[in-house]
Amino acid sequence: EGVASMALSKPTPYQWHLRLGHPSLSKLRGVLPNISMSESFQCEACQLGKHTRSSFPSSSSSSSHAVFDLIHVDVWGPSRVVSRAKFRYYLVIVDDFSCLNWVFLLKERSEVICILQNFIIEIKTQFDSIIKNICTDNACEFKSNTLLQFYIKYGICPQFTCPHTSQQNGIAERKHRQLLDMACTLMIHSCVPAQFWGDAILTACYLINRLPSSSIDNQIPIQVLYLDRPLFSLPPKVFGCTCFVHILGPNKDKHGAQSIKCIFIGYPKHQKGYICFDSHTHKQYISADVTFFESRPYFHSTPSLSDRSSSMPLPIPPVPLQFVPYDSFPSASRFHDPPLVYTRRHTPAQDCPPVASQDVSISDVTIPAQDAPDMSLDLPIALRKGKRQCTLHPISQFVSTT
Repeated sequence: EGVASMALSKPTPYQWHLRLGHPSLSKLRGVLPNISMSESFQCEACQLGKHTRSSFPSSSSSSSHAVFDLIHVDVWGPSRVVSRAKFRYYLVIVDDFSCLNWVFLLKERSEVICILQNFIIEIKTQFDSIIKNICTDNACEFKSNTLLQFYIKYGICPQFTCPHTSQQNGIAERKHRQLLDMACTLMIHSCVPAQFWGDAILTACYLINRLPSSSIDNQIPIQVLYLDRPLFSLPPKVFGCTCFVHILGPNKDKHGAQSIKCIFIGYPKHQKGYICFDSHTHKQYISADVTFFESRPYFHSTPSLSDRSSSMPLPIPPVPLQFVPYDSFPSASRFHDPPLVYTRRHTPAQDCPPVASQDVSISDVTIPAQDAPDMSLDLPIALRKGKRQCTLHPISQFVSTT
């Protein structure tokens, strides 16, 4: 019903392609069977974000027979760019039977233990079902004593891959690629800065769950688990486009602006609305009263490095080298002159005149004028002191040699 009502707006196939996260034409036909595909289009963002090498044939098939018989879990990260909410990792969970995905953003890998425990309890409460098998790699967070004891409590059988054999958890690895491909394509199309990668990953997960999957005979994953739930609670919109959120609340100014210009960055999990972000005040809004300019990206050009992440260190500017001309150095002949003999000069002693009074006022003190700088200071010290006379062997006057 939700799909049929959205199709009445008569958007072009390319616009639906942008709204649903750049899916292939076959998946687009699976979601919108009544839409005309006579118009051909080529998406440059898809070529930039999804371009891959030739694929290899699949060597494994599904071993589950019901929902939550087997789930695949893996952690991606750390990201070189910290997200706007300070996340560096994400955890992906894939149900083997329905191909439904769950994504959780992480700041540290240690958060995996708590998230998995809460996820297992939520599945038991919401679906009255216990996860039977969990397939992971050999990361230390998946083999912690806390998590293993939790598995024993609920009768869950963990399955670990062999060392350096990520192919044994290929479903989770392939899901990483699918999520990252779609997230990268969404960001490239709308020139979204890199610190929004967390929002793009969550949006990609939301859209992938609502697109046909070839692994389950082109069924839609969310409809395998939720038979009567509509695909979209609200019509999907183009990620990264310009939107205007209606201002609500008692502090609303009747004579001022009635909306806030934001960027559309996703869909909330437990609310019926859109997630919008104001880049000037760094505030996030969740609202259903939003107007979209889907053909107008919020960011008009590719962001610079300074806009991608506030946590990225600034590059250190190169220090310019100062070259001194060779002529400014002293000539080499100065360092090869014969040694000089220094003689002490005898200065006659002069008696100091007696001071008449200790009470000297400031006005009586005369400050000598500053002499001009002595240019001879640039010469070596041996040349500046000159030749001096001294007594030959003066110690012989006091020490007897007999």
